[in-house]
Formats: sequence, structure tokens, C-alpha cells
Amino acid sequence: VNDCGSGAYSEASFTTANIICGNYDSTDGPIDIPDANTFGINSVINVPTTANITDINVTVNITHPWTEDITMKLIAPDGTEIVLSAGNGADGDNYTDTVFDSDAATPIGAGTAPFTGSFQPEEDLGALNGSFSGGYWTLMFQIP
Repeated sequence: VNDCGSGAYSEASFTTANIICGNYDSTDGPIDIPDANTFGINSVINVPTTANITDINVTVNITHPWTEDITMKLIAPDGTEIVLSAGNGADGDNYTDTVFDSDAATPIGAGTAPFTGSFQPEEDLGALNGSFSGGYWTLMFQIP
């Protein structure tokens, strides 16, 4: 029954997004990236909260001469690999407070070392949207 009279009315419901913002830091750094090693070295970050991913950004600080040597990948708990940077920066030095954000204005390949600020990664971090955050995330660093 409403002000217009009585009758058969439909029912509806909706759910809003459950947004959880969190920053998770590695606890095994700083680490040395071995030269001429195709296996590289990993830094593992445990994310204890399981939530649906709608955006993800990665921040790194790397002190290394000749950034072109470095390949960086993010590996999600489900095994999805995203190349953050590979062969960028020529003979420049360092990634300093470098944020990989698919919404950034500048692709990492168009930047110059020292890389400071926000850059689009080589591959789209948006590929992780819709997956779940909980588990062990790996940052892989290689200097082949």
C-alpha cells in the first residue's frame, strides 16, 4: 500500500562496493639484485586481507646504476604476472619512489632515470581487477 493505492509491487535490493584500501610493505628488504642472473631475486609480500581488487599500484625504490639492466614483475597469488618495467632508462640510475599505476599519464618507457613519480607499467595492472587480494604477492627483479 502506498499513496497511490494498493497493488502488486516489486521488491529490489542493491549492494554497494566494499572498499578496503591498504598498503602492504615488503619485510625482506633491502635486497641485492644479482647481476647476470636470469632467475633474479624475489621480494614476497603477504596480504592478509582478501578483497576484490578494483585498483592496484606498486611502489619501488631501487638503487642501481644502468636501470636498463633491470626487469621487474609483479606476480599475484593466483600466478598472474605483470611486467612493470623491462629495459628502461638506458644508462641512468635508480628508481626512486617510483609508483607503477595504470592510470598514470606517462608510460615507464617514455620516462627517464632516475624514475621518480607515477608511471604506467609495461603491462596493465588492471588485468588484476576482479581477482582477490589475499595471499603472497611476489616482486621479481632480474638482471639477465
